[in-house]
Amino acid sequence: VSTVFKPGSSTAVLHFNTERGPFQDQRLRHLIAASIDRLAVAKLCDKNALAYRAVGLLPPSISRWRDGQRQDPRRMKALQEEIGADMPSRVKLLLIPASREYLPQPWAVAEYVAEQLGGLGIEVEIVQLKGFEPYVEKLKEGDHDLVLSGWITDTPDPADFLESFLSTDAIPRPGQRLSIHANNSRYSDEEMDELLARFRLDPTQANQEAILRKAA
Repeated sequence: VSTVFKPGSSTAVLHFNTERGPFQDQRLRHLIAASIDRLAVAKLCDKNALAYRAVGLLPPSISRWRDGQRQDPRRMKALQEEIGADMPSRVKLLLIPASREYLPQPWAVAEYVAEQLGGLGIEVEIVQLKGFEPYVEKLKEGDHDLVLSGWITDTPDPADFLESFLSTDAIPRPGQRLSIHANNSRYSDEEMDELLARFRLDPTQANQEAILRKAA
């Protein structure tokens, strides 16, 4: 008997709410990204951590492009000094209510994130609702600073995956079906929308990488 690992079709994501609250500040988003060790997260979810460590937004079954993000103490220190008094003291993290392919141990990962932010002096309130319906309603309200969730791709088309995360039209809003609305960062950028539209019409590697570089 041998173990076979196949390329994944999903990605776990820590979303920053860029629409309101402290994570409108790009410096703070970069600081949190620099405090997270993706390998440590993968170890919480699977014994073969190297096979499941995320290297970018797109799952490995679609792309092997690396965003270059890594835990970086020097960058963390510089960003902390730059942010200074603007550092929030408390944030709310909305956690997916059940384990998923991309996040088999959601509570353990949420606690790891809280521990890392605690080291920066930020207290994290973890909110895990009972059932997907109230969770979805919270997503639509945008009543969070962070969301720990992810996405399982329905198709092998990277445009579908990228639009779900980065398109203005994919921001969850009251009254919408959530099936294609995974933009829990509530990220809206005209240039990004143009890049996504260009990639949809002309799915070249160069156009894909332009999107991923901007999103990194």
